[in-house]
Amino acid sequence: ADGSGRRWLPAERIVATAYDFIVPGHGTERVSTLRQWHASSEHPIDFAAFCRGEHLASGRERLSADMLNWVLYPDDSTHAGREMRLKQEFLLVSASLQDIVARHLRERGSLHDLGLRNAVHLTETHPALTPLELMRLLVDEHALPWAQAWAITRQAVSYTNHTLMPEALEQWPVSMLEWLLPRHLEIIYEINARFLQTVERKWPGDDGRKQRMSLVNE
Repeated sequence: ADGSGRRWLPAERIVATAYDFIVPGHGTERVSTLRQWHASSEHPIDFAAFCRGEHLASGRERLSADMLNWVLYPDDSTHAGREMRLKQEFLLVSASLQDIVARHLRERGSLHDLGLRNAVHLTETHPALTPLELMRLLVDEHALPWAQAWAITRQAVSYTNHTLMPEALEQWPVSMLEWLLPRHLEIIYEINARFLQTVERKWPGDDGRKQRMSLVNE
């Protein structure tokens, strides 16, 4: 069967507005376009709460969305800071991927060659949610079979690691992903299960290796 038959219904919805920053090339008349994103709430205010005199509460969603724009990658030594970073990273990843998929469909009409005509490069681990969100879009939203979606994702996505410093190699608590991105955690588990099957075929019975190579420490 095509697709997963699942559909994620998030508790909080954000509108990402694109702003294109033009970057002139050196010694050429060509330019590049750097697309940036601005977050805003889907519902600016809770009108009923405002009419009841609960003015601060009525704008809670608006403030929560706007805070994503204030400081990129805030200090993550607190739970609130880590949660803010995860929300920011997902906003930028999801908005960019939805833009790429929509543009590709307008130009090509089919997703079968998306991975051959689009390069999505991850620098360090900050955009590490990319393969998960791309799989969600392809499988859940566009009803592609898992194997085809995974092949497209592997074609499209590349990764460069510039340092082994711990602060550049983000790790997220399973409980936080379960709370904020439950569908993406399911996709992590599925990717990991299939990957560990490959490890088992290559190194049968080596449970220590599987534990070391697992995407999920828990």
